[in-house]
Amino acid sequence: LLELRYTIPGDARRLELPDFQQEPAVQRVYLCVYLPHEDALLGSTGPWTEQFDWRMEKLNWIPVPRAGESSLLSWVAEDVPETGNPLDSFQTDGRLYVFSTLRPAPPPDGVLRMTTVDQTWLGAIVFGVVILGGVFLLPFGTSTRASAVGSLIVALVLCGVFLPTFALQVLDGVLASAISVVFVLWIVRFFVKTWPTLQWKRPPIVSQPTAQVVAVAVETPEESAAPQQQPEADTDEGGAHDE
Repeated sequence: LLELRYTIPGDARRLELPDFQQEPAVQRVYLCVYLPHEDALLGSTGPWTEQFDWRMEKLNWIPVPRAGESSLLSWVAEDVPETGNPLDSFQTDGRLYVFSTLRPAPPPDGVLRMTTVDQTWLGAIVFGVVILGGVFLLPFGTSTRASAVGSLIVALVLCGVFLPTFALQVLDGVLASAISVVFVLWIVRFFVKTWPTLQWKRPPIVSQPTAQVVAVAVETPEESAAPQQQPEADTDEGGAHDE
């Protein structure tokens, strides 16, 4: 069992394995990376497979390795007499991320590149963007706000599909707190601006028009054909009529 310790220039965003010129028989290689707790992993590139899962703890996603460094060292030194634990003299600190690959190629093809950002700055950016978006949507109506919320959900779903690690770093307690503050602002504005303008009175009762009966005299054909009687002329007694 050979333990090899070496340093590489730069930071941990670019991790290179040593290149053995005689091409030894290397099969599966595990790479344990410790990132500081204040750094958030946004993604990684290279011919490496993630060997850890994500678990929610206190509204934050924490990486949980499928095999820790102790079990990996035991696997490597399975048939070797016990000579001590190399971890005793190799101090580590931070959050563990485990990657693996088969027959890694020499640099630069076999390099593991990691994209990290300060956790505090990431939370501040997410919180500020959500709050500013909520304040910007205050003067708009419900339909516009619903469209904006739907667009945010679609964007998060797309990030979860194409950038899963980045999506998990964003979907945390900071985002939930920012969304809660925005909803509180919208509710306050509704009761201050919109509620007083609403008319909560009962609609006026419309009186029904009264029916009016109109009498119309209609002359039938029989009545029009009958001869009209002439009134008799008043005569004095003893008088005579001339024919």
